[in-house]
Parts: sequence; structure tokens; C-alpha cells
Amino acid sequence: MDPIALFTASDGRLGRKPFWLALAVVYLASFASHWLLTGTVTARSGVWPFAFVQAGILWAWTVVHIKRLRDAGRPAAGAIGVGVLYALSLGLILLLVALFLTDTPGADVWIVPQTVWLDPPAITSRTSPGTSLKASSSTSGAFSGTSRPTAST
Repeated sequence: MDPIALFTASDGRLGRKPFWLALAVVYLASFASHWLLTGTVTARSGVWPFAFVQAGILWAWTVVHIKRLRDAGRPAAGAIGVGVLYALSLGLILLLVALFLTDTPGADVWIVPQTVWLDPPAITSRTSPGTSLKASSSTSGAFSGTSRPTAST
């Protein structure tokens, strides 16, 4: 069998030994493709090289499994379904990686603002170990009718 057709054409059958050898090649290529997510590559080209290589690896994985399933007398729908699920998860991962790699002006608008208190607590410093907190009777501010703890000596 032609080595290129082994990974590109979905017609034909594939025995056990060639299947496992082809699968080892596919998984090694997939492992090596993660090098394309290093800082030097993504700084120059973004995540696109990784996406294109993963699309090719996904096609090769699907083709190899379709051939093996055909040889075993089973339908190819299982391999196609797993391939679609992997493609969807890969798309989500690429979106997340691209989100974290983008350096756009105004990106700080996604930072959650700090909470603004309408009536800050009366305690502004820590109490010493021998002191206790007791409620005061002052009821001023936006939350009138509530009591605030104060430090007593």
C-alpha cells in the first residue's frame, strides 16, 4: 500500500499490524505538533500552524480508523463521530489559546471592577488579641437601622 494513500484515502482495508503502525505514526505526529504552540511559533504565526497540522492529523486518524473498521466489517460512523467531537474540542481549545495570546489595547475592560461600598465598616484596623468586638448604636449611612461592630478596649 502507498504510504501517502494510507493516511489520505479512505477507500480500502487495513489489517491489524499496519493499523497499529499507522496509528503510532499519527499519535507521534500529534504529540510533535504541540511544539507549534510554543511561544516562538505563536508569536510569529499565532495558532494557525497548529490548527492546520491538527486538521491533517485528524483526517489521517479518521482515514486509518475507517479502513480498519471496514476490514472488521463495521460501519465507519463511530470513527466519523469521534472525529467530529475531536474537531469541536480542538476548535474550543484554539479559541481559548487565541484569547489568551491576543494583546489588544483596552483588554483591561474585561477585568472585574472592585466592589464599591456604600457604607464602609467602622473597623479600620485589626484589634489586638485581648480586645473584643461589640455592636455600636450608631446608625448612619445608607444602611440605617443596622448596627456595626466596633472595637472595644
